Amino acid sequence: MAGLLISYFRFVELAFPLHLPYGLLNMSQQLYAKLVIEDETISAPKKNKIVGVFSEMDKRLIDGSEEHLAILDLSLRISGILSGVK
Repeated sequence: MAGLLISYFRFVELAFPLHLPYGLLNMSQQLYAKLVIEDETISAPKKNKIVGVFSEMDKRLIDGSEEHLAILDLSLRISGILSGVK
């Protein structure tokens, strides 16, 4: 699973270098790894929702969205998922 994750982020980094700044890409990789791969206290349905949020953020950034707003939205949505707010 970790190898697949690294391959995915490496693909995104190579395919869309202008849309994903290194800082944001690095931060999102670390957050994804910490929440989805390493943290065993988060249930599978919550991890599934978190993966969906990351996917939406990737799409928005590729479409040209503002990076600061995307990371703010990502953080708030993950916080809502982890706290149980729908």
